Amino acid sequence: MVVKRKLEIPVFQEWRMKKLEPFVGIFTMVGILCLIQIMIGNRWNGAHIFFISLSALLIGGGLLKRPLRKCIWRFTETEAERIMFGHCTKISYQEIADALRTKNIKVTMTSFKVPKSRGYIAFHYEVGDAAAQERVLESYQFLCKKMESLGVGEEKSFPELTKRLVGQMDRSWFYKKGRRNSSIWMLISTLLCAALGGEMEFGLFCIVAVLAAVQYTQIRTLFKSIYFGKTIEEKIQAVFSGCPKVDLRNTHITYLQLFGMTIVMVLGNLFWFVVSISA
Repeated sequence: MVVKRKLEIPVFQEWRMKKLEPFVGIFTMVGILCLIQIMIGNRWNGAHIFFISLSALLIGGGLLKRPLRKCIWRFTETEAERIMFGHCTKISYQEIADALRTKNIKVTMTSFKVPKSRGYIAFHYEVGDAAAQERVLESYQFLCKKMESLGVGEEKSFPELTKRLVGQMDRSWFYKKGRRNSSIWMLISTLLCAALGGEMEFGLFCIVAVLAAVQYTQIRTLFKSIYFGKTIEEKIQAVFSGCPKVDLRNTHITYLQLFGMTIVMVLGNLFWFVVSISA
């Protein structure tokens, strides 16, 4: 097989590092302003320490992005190479083939993980970066063909990694995040409603009305995240139904979460109402 381009994929997810960029810029300025305040005579306080520490942390993360981008997996005709911080570790395809005979490929929310003797080679989906995603797909297909040439794959050990499947995984992650965020907002607004119990003043009533609107808006969002999350998970399960040697991440989605959060919300609102009436 003739490789027309370098088959290299990042060890770390590129999109996660890109998310750091705006925070690095913002908190660099915040840290500089805090230092200027201290230099002109202001005393240190908790806010200065917090913002300068956070700025240093994010700036340090920004400075690490360059060496992290150089941490890659490289696939050649004879072996796979892991290059991390200038150190190259060579792994034979036979070693990966032997590992696949005893271990399964893992499918997570963010990657396909192909086992080796110790650890895994992670093929991250790289959602949102077409060029990086193309490299990942090409490298994964190349490795699959290498394993098949070594006699591995008779029982469909290698699930097909496609752009469509990547899109489904991305939507599954999106709905999971929606379920988490909606539950958090419902719980916070319910606790605030319960904590604001007291006399029925106009200002208090307006605050509680806003919190109630947040609650019922999040009920709708939580329902959509559960409904569409279940639908997309069924499609993903169908894709891997013919791959017995694959450990698919277990995502149990039930309407119990919606029911439980609604009960908590209603009880919290009743508690606020009873306290307000009795005040």
